[in-house]
Amino acid sequence: MKRAILLGLGALGLAAVLLPAIAMADSGFPPGPPATFYGTTPSGISVGQGVIAIVVNGSSSTVCGAGSVVADTDNGGKPSYAVDVVSASQITGCGVSGSTVMFYFTPFGGHSGQLATDTATWICAAGGVRPGIAMALQHSENKPDKAITVFAGADIDATDKARDYFTGYAPSSPAIGLLKNGELVKLFERRDLEGRPPQVIAQELENAFEQYCSPAGAAEAAANN
Repeated sequence: MKRAILLGLGALGLAAVLLPAIAMADSGFPPGPPATFYGTTPSGISVGQGVIAIVVNGSSSTVCGAGSVVADTDNGGKPSYAVDVVSASQITGCGVSGSTVMFYFTPFGGHSGQLATDTATWICAAGGVRPGIAMALQHSENKPDKAITVFAGADIDATDKARDYFTGYAPSSPAIGLLKNGELVKLFERRDLEGRPPQVIAQELENAFEQYCSPAGAAEAAANN
């Protein structure tokens, strides 16, 4: 039997049964997801250096994420970073909307540590995501077979496994991917979700369910292949 699966990062989602992820609780939603920050590094930073995300709230600061510098093959091999910065609902003192995020590149291989001159603002992009998914699952006649959550920044192994399915896409939290027979057929990235009301997200998901999960949609997809 062919199975449709929705794989979510940082928000309520659906995932392959083999993923070591946290299953959606029937009684409520999981805590707020992290936000993913990525970009090119300042001069003097090398591939292999670590990067630490520090969230500043007023006079206090908290380490809320860590990653490493890699060569961005889609950008001429320039040293780049991606860090999942967790929310305050996961670690006290971490991200809430409006928090300042600073990035510190750790010493490595003779290179000294360096604080990035640029900062970012933590914004919860998932405000409408979780209720939007709940609405889609409740109202759609055609649904994926599994519903599982993966939290970037908390479920490290699960996140890495999930992103294996999103080859060719930059890290994004939140993100919702629809998989069919182990292949990604639809991906909603942060830019597709941020700032959208639940009703709009629900409608977009229901459209994807209809296209890939319904008998008619499956038959059309098979004919096109």
